[in-house]
Amino acid sequence: MQIKIHKLNAPIYSTGLTLWATAIFFSYLSARFDYSKIGVSYFFSSLLPLIAATYFLMNREKKILGTVFLFLSFLISFFINLPIVPNHRYVLFFASILMILPIFVSPKKEEEFFLSQTVRHVRSLTIIVYFFAFLSKLNWDYLDVNKSCAVVFFRHIQSLHGFIPNFPLVDLSVVYGSLLVELLIPVFLLLRFRNAALYLGLVFHFILALDIYKYFTNFSAVMGFLLFVSVGQAALKKFESFSSVTIENVFKTRAKFFLWLLSSLFVLMVTSIVVDFSGGVSESKAILLFVVFRHLMWLIYGSFLLIAAAKLFLESRNVFAREIVVAKNIRFNLLALAVLSLAFINGTTPFVGLKSRTGFNMYGNLRVEPSFSNHLFVPRTLGVSSYMYDVGYVLGADEEMLCDNILYPNTQYPIFEILRAANRCKDQTFEFAYGKSIFKSDSNEVDLLIEQKTSIFTRKLLTFKPIGLKAESECIW
Repeated sequence: MQIKIHKLNAPIYSTGLTLWATAIFFSYLSARFDYSKIGVSYFFSSLLPLIAATYFLMNREKKILGTVFLFLSFLISFFINLPIVPNHRYVLFFASILMILPIFVSPKKEEEFFLSQTVRHVRSLTIIVYFFAFLSKLNWDYLDVNKSCAVVFFRHIQSLHGFIPNFPLVDLSVVYGSLLVELLIPVFLLLRFRNAALYLGLVFHFILALDIYKYFTNFSAVMGFLLFVSVGQAALKKFESFSSVTIENVFKTRAKFFLWLLSSLFVLMVTSIVVDFSGGVSESKAILLFVVFRHLMWLIYGSFLLIAAAKLFLESRNVFAREIVVAKNIRFNLLALAVLSLAFINGTTPFVGLKSRTGFNMYGNLRVEPSFSNHLFVPRTLGVSSYMYDVGYVLGADEEMLCDNILYPNTQYPIFEILRAANRCKDQTFEFAYGKSIFKSDSNEVDLLIEQKTSIFTRKLLTFKPIGLKAESECIW
């Protein structure tokens, strides 16, 4: 179907797209700085959606062309970097498809279609993500304050922000409090206490994003976008009215604000890259400037989200407001159902052994293996695939990670993950044991193993954490 390039004369839909673009913007501010190690392609594939998001946000009048350009930029980056794509970008991938569909399915009635169809499907996606995040954390190691990733990240926040209190039961409160929040949010969304879900979720993610070490701002921006869209018309109206008045009172126009923002970030990013390639001594200072500036930006944006949600929560009288209903589009609903099914399947992958990373397990200390499980209810991997049963052992003389920080030395992995890393890092040689032999990653024998046990398709989709104690002691997404 041919779509004319026109303005989106739909303020509520445009606000939803603005939140989506801002989530992409913050997501790609988390790009790594050691570009001399990871390569130029990673840098440019991350810069493209960052520029596209900024261009989109600078234009108050949203157009189809800018929206599609941002969507395609994100997809290109997502597929180039697979499978080493963090959880929040998998969430963004599914959400992006749902957000863009109204333009192609109902180009003349995007707003009605968005409010009646897209909002419900985005809400379903949000419930799926929180459900699997909660389910994955139901394991003995996450509940153990000496191992829990929740406590590790809380320690980061404490070290960075001296005002965070420390009391005898604080660790237990952090562990069980995070579990309770990730349970209540989907329950509230299902029971239509959506304003409460929005505010609870935003407070949770705002606190989580205070961990500058892990840079959870990207994840928090994505979930903030999902929560606002999940609540629907009232939340989007409140965000638009509050953010527009605030930004334009300070910066006169939204375009000037984002132009200033991107220019400052771009200068800092280029500085850090040049210093990184040249091996200069001031690399840490360039990175520090970038991180501090980026964090201040999040504090401003995160505060917008919190205040808008608080105003909605306090002012709203009709908790169970009816949503707009229009004629259902079978084609759209089938496409949306396919997207949600893929998201659900992605959430099950750590339990069925199809992959053990990027399955919405969200730093949950989850360890489900053929011979061991730390989960309260899943005794071991369900064994849908054989990947977890065929293992190798990465060798190494020191503790420095190998192959662009993919592999830990002296650690057991599914042989698939070792071979995938060997195929990816042709210029970085390492040794591993498999069966009764020791192989070098750049040998002809390994090339044959790669052909036998992997394919282009599986290497792009599947990735695994270590097997054994390293999996539960390291907070790996």
